Amino acid sequence: MYILLAVKSISGEYFLRGHLHTESTGPVSMGGAEFHYVRRESGVETLIARGPLIEPVVVEVCACVVFKVAQINRKCDDLRRSM
Repeated sequence: MYILLAVKSISGEYFLRGHLHTESTGPVSMGGAEFHYVRRESGVETLIARGPLIEPVVVEVCACVVFKVAQINRKCDDLRRSM
């Protein structure tokens, strides 16, 4: 199973990992604050900000479970390659 972080505004605009897009390590502006995002080779993600936030953000924790069904395996393989 892969666990992925995503962050969006309350209106639905993604700041981090929109549509499971892989982000580079570095600064990300969200909710009026500067966050620092790190994704290690091991898959561990870290998101740090000093704040304060000017507007609310939604933090999503997304899970990709690999099943033994050929079509789902292909989709998860595509996701792994994009990471």
